[in-house]
Amino acid sequence: MTTTGLVISNDLILRGETRAVLSELEMACTCSGFAALERTLRSAKFDCIFLDFDDRDKALAAIEMVRRDRMNRYAIVFALSDADCEATAGVSYSVRRSANFQGELKRSFLAARSLVLGEKRRYQRHPVDIKVACVCGDRTTQARIIDLSERGACVAFPYAVVVPVLQVSFALPGMEHQIQTDVKVAWREEEKAGIQFLSISDASRLALREWLANRTAVNA
Repeated sequence: MTTTGLVISNDLILRGETRAVLSELEMACTCSGFAALERTLRSAKFDCIFLDFDDRDKALAAIEMVRRDRMNRYAIVFALSDADCEATAGVSYSVRRSANFQGELKRSFLAARSLVLGEKRRYQRHPVDIKVACVCGDRTTQARIIDLSERGACVAFPYAVVVPVLQVSFALPGMEHQIQTDVKVAWREEEKAGIQFLSISDASRLALREWLANRTAVNA
């Protein structure tokens, strides 16, 4: 499973050193200065963000921007700094900019790899075409799930979405298990809506996780 990383720094040397390590670890890497960060975040989904803390105020503002971004708010953040930043809100790992910076970065990422891959599996959306019943009170609307993750789905309706969706029910292809859960509508866009699963049972979550894992393995 290929992971994606974004290096945020105005220091071209730091960007080059970081990118060299990530390339060695077979991570698809993008680099951005602070001024272009908002545009870069809108361009793609990143699993990890490597953030230069040389200017702490800029770094903290960048973290806020990342956490507000719909695609990247759950990215794992690595702080690249002369000081320990792990206590900083929004930072998952801190890597010191020492003489052995590249070795430290490699060790930190390898230590975090299972977390990174776990988050990727959790949030990665898979294109699908699955019938789904969407319930709001006494009204049931038949629609189709067009992409699916462990946390939620994108649903395509036969008409513009007006009423709120409160519950959904669907079966995964190749499995008899019926998934029913309360949902929250995260966004609406004409005839589509993004939903977040709220009360999915342990059995349904395990079935969904297994189905998505098998799909990932087939597409790897």
